[in-house]
Amino acid sequence: MNHKYYIISLCFFMFSLNILSQTITVRDKVTLEALPGAVVEAPGKGAIMTDVHGQADVTPYLSQRMIFVWAVGYHKDSLTLEELKDREWMVDLSAINFLMSEVVVTANRVKEGRDQVGQQIQVIDKREIMFLNQQTSADVLQSTGNVFVQKSQLGGGSPILRGFEANKVLIVVDGIRMNNAIYRGGHLQDVMTLDNTVLDKVEVLFGPGSVVYG
Repeated sequence: MNHKYYIISLCFFMFSLNILSQTITVRDKVTLEALPGAVVEAPGKGAIMTDVHGQADVTPYLSQRMIFVWAVGYHKDSLTLEELKDREWMVDLSAINFLMSEVVVTANRVKEGRDQVGQQIQVIDKREIMFLNQQTSADVLQSTGNVFVQKSQLGGGSPILRGFEANKVLIVVDGIRMNNAIYRGGHLQDVMTLDNTVLDKVEVLFGPGSVVYG
């Protein structure tokens, strides 16, 4: 009986701790990805950092009127306990837009500033890809308004640039050619093999600039 009493008491104690504890999750406002290493602090209570899942136990701060949350590259946010409850303990931080020169890698196979490139280039960064929320990479290209995508097959997507069909449009991922000119002519679905949700950015190089790739 004594052992059962101790076990019941321990279970009740652990259950009480779970009720009293509270965890918040810090995310990127656009991508909704967790932000590990974000700082959560309150006046006179010090600061803690979120774990790899973007979570932090804010139980010591529940008696505070205001909690501050920030991360490197993001705007600082201040919230009351009531605001945190309304947000279901989710804190979405807005990224700081740094005024930096855009860098492209497609034009000469080396990184260089976009203002130094003579060719026409369109860049779609990761945030825009997430915002567009397209089903395929072909749909991402079509959303630029400068790439026509042929969808003759069910679920297909074959890019066409300036009249050139897919076997004459070079697709390169991290410097590796994904297609070549010996493929059959007509509409090909090579671009459909690329998962747009894992792309860091998309660069579309128009005109004869792709000659550098052979």
